[in-house]
Amino acid sequence: MEKKVLIGVDGSLEALQAVRYVADMFRADPEFTGSLIYVLPALPEVLFEEEEKLDKYQRAYKAKLEEKYQKEIDAVFKQAKDIFDTAGWEETRVETVVTPRHMGLSKELLFFAEHNLYDALVLGWRNISGLERIFKSSVSEEILHSSKTVPIWFVPAYFVSPKVLLALDGSPSAMRAVDHVGFILSGRADIEVTLFHVASRLEKLLFMKEAEEMLVKAGVPKEKIKRQIVHGGDIATQIIGYQRQHQISTIAMGRRGISKIKSFFWGSVSIKITENLKRGAIWIVD
Repeated sequence: MEKKVLIGVDGSLEALQAVRYVADMFRADPEFTGSLIYVLPALPEVLFEEEEKLDKYQRAYKAKLEEKYQKEIDAVFKQAKDIFDTAGWEETRVETVVTPRHMGLSKELLFFAEHNLYDALVLGWRNISGLERIFKSSVSEEILHSSKTVPIWFVPAYFVSPKVLLALDGSPSAMRAVDHVGFILSGRADIEVTLFHVASRLEKLLFMKEAEEMLVKAGVPKEKIKRQIVHGGDIATQIIGYQRQHQISTIAMGRRGISKIKSFFWGSVSIKITENLKRGAIWIVD
């Protein structure tokens, strides 16, 4: 079954880090495809006018603008496609998409991903300082804090290893993350998945067994799945600490907790991890 992700590109270093992550993490999966999307900036009205309605100066201006934007688009796509080419991807596994901007950039990306049924939206992550955040936010931050139906993969800095940490709390959102990981990693005998839970007290962890069964059913080899339970401490700190210690490149988790209170708390955990992850990627599933 085809797995397809939408990767936002704009020529920035952050976007290219995301491209490299996808290219290297999934080079061995022939069923995995990627679409590079470039969202056009707000365009001058002259570009939408019919030629016969323009005088010669307006036509010249329009032609110059079209040439300028086309060069920018070609350069952005070439950078990204060169990365896939170096990673050994067949040309047919990568496509390019250009879309006009009618809404804000974050809304445009989410709408396109959801409307075209992509399995994930992949974005580079740019950390913004506290002072800078007062005046503006990145597109990645806007998407992180908004509600969505498509899984979002954030890549703060390139790092790839054949290891995935799947953070669990037993919530429906976390189990949807299990389903997502199982689908994406189906047939990947080279990747190890760690089911990770931070326990605050003695509790029945039936969801850990259920998660393992879901992954095996999806096609993840049972011998590649292990469980890790730690007790107490800040959840985000525990997850990031384990990820760094064990050279895990990917963290996957649900966005919402098991109750309204835990949903708010667990949502803050996903935000904290995303903002403090130094390398690798985090997959967030609503």
